[in-house]
Amino acid sequence: MVNDSLCRTLIVNEDSEVDFVSFDPETLAQLQGVLQAYPDIARLVGGLHTFRVVIDANKVFRDLLARYRSWSQPTLTECLVRSGVLEVYIPIHGVNEVNSDALQRFARNQAPAEKLRAEWAAYQECLIIDDRFDQAVPGHPVIEDPKDVPYFQLMEAIGAIGILTEDKHFNRIGLKKMSGDSLGPVKAYAAIMQELLGVRIAVSGVGIVSIAGLVEGGKIIARVWSQTPDLVKLLFGGLAIYAIMDPRMQSRAKAASVKLWKSVEPAMEFAADQIAKDNVRMQLATEERRKLLHGRATHNDEPDE
Repeated sequence: MVNDSLCRTLIVNEDSEVDFVSFDPETLAQLQGVLQAYPDIARLVGGLHTFRVVIDANKVFRDLLARYRSWSQPTLTECLVRSGVLEVYIPIHGVNEVNSDALQRFARNQAPAEKLRAEWAAYQECLIIDDRFDQAVPGHPVIEDPKDVPYFQLMEAIGAIGILTEDKHFNRIGLKKMSGDSLGPVKAYAAIMQELLGVRIAVSGVGIVSIAGLVEGGKIIARVWSQTPDLVKLLFGGLAIYAIMDPRMQSRAKAASVKLWKSVEPAMEFAADQIAKDNVRMQLATEERRKLLHGRATHNDEPDE
C-alpha cells in the first residue's frame, strides 16, 4: 500500500521528476469530513468543487511506470483524488486494456510483472471504474479507432472536463486532451481551498462545534489530539473556554478573522472564476461535439448519387 503521508511533501510526474506540492491532500480530506459532520458549518462556508476527468489506459501505464521508478510514491493524479477536488473515471474497457497490455509493456521496460500488479492494485484506489462501456465500438461516425469510443462515451455520460491521455489524436476528434501539466490549475485550486476552508471553518465554528471539532476543523491535528494526555486536554479546554468567554479575546479574534478573510477573498474569487470558465468551456465543447456528431451522421445518411 502507498503511504498517504508522501502526498504531503512530494509527488512524481510521469517523467519521474519530483514536484513539491503546496497542498496536503489529507488536510483537505479532513476538512471535507468536518463539513460532512457539521451541516450548519457546511451551509455557511460551502464546500469544494470536484472536477471530473476520464483517464485512458496509456496514461495509467505512464503513471504506473512513474510509481515503479520512484518507489511507489503517489502521482499528482492520486494526490488530487485524495484531496477531494478531482474524480478520475475509467471505463471497464480501459481497465481491461491495462490488464491485457500493461504486463507486456512493463516487461519491455524491464519492470517485474509482480511489481506491476502491486502498483496497479494500489493505483485503482483513486479510480472510479464505470462498467457501462466495456468494449470497442466500430463504425462510430466521428471516432475512427473503435478502442477510443468507450472513453468518448464515458466523457459524455459524466460531463468530464477532459481526458487524461498521452495520445495527441484525441484533440483532433473534438475531445479535451489533458496531460499531466493540465492538472496544474486543479492543483492550484486545491492549494487555495485548503487555506480558505480552514479559515472559514475556524471562523464559523465558534459557538457551533465542540472544542474537538474546532481543533479538527481549524488545525487538523486530530491524530495528535487523540494521543494527548487527558490532563493536557483539560488544560487546553480551559484555555479555550477562557478565550471564548473573554470579551477582549473575542474582539481580537474577530479583528484577526476579518483581516485574514480579506487576504484570502481574492483567491476565492479567482477560484470561482476559474470554475465558471471551466463550466462554460465544457458546455461549449459538449455542444460542438453534438453538432459534429449530428453533421457527420447526416452526411453518412445521404444517398450516393
